[in-house]
Amino acid sequence: MAQYNVTYLCGHKEIVRLFGPGDGRRAELARLGRLDCPNCYKKRRDAEHKAEAAEAAIKAQDLGLPQLVGSEKQIVWAESLRAAALASPTNTLIPEDKAVLDTPEKKGLYDIAKAARKQLETEISSKWWIDNRSNLCRYVVQCMADARNDWFKGLTGEEVK
Repeated sequence: MAQYNVTYLCGHKEIVRLFGPGDGRRAELARLGRLDCPNCYKKRRDAEHKAEAAEAAIKAQDLGLPQLVGSEKQIVWAESLRAAALASPTNTLIPEDKAVLDTPEKKGLYDIAKAARKQLETEISSKWWIDNRSNLCRYVVQCMADARNDWFKGLTGEEVK
């Protein structure tokens, strides 16, 4: 182990402890010199995330989506997650006037997809968006299954088994 003075790309200096053979230490020093210091990196990353969230919040407002609730950090993250989820091809709907809904089955399927999207659009908990960020497809499928069951029950009066 040895201590080295490193000057980061941002100009800040720091003493770092490096382990391993000399060639590896020199390579790590060179790599660190091409990066911002940890504090500057965190500030830049936080600013980028806030900018993304602000853009996502503007888009959400334009779409008439409700304001998310949670801590400031949660809202910043969740706005980006919600924008990405609603923009994904899985969750995008063709406008109803352009969709070919010439049969009751197609109309029913369209209504099922619309109900699933509505569930996503009305979710206001930042915590929910963060907790379910990797399960959104499963959530949409479950919403579609629930809507399909409601639709089928409306047609036949029976529960789907």
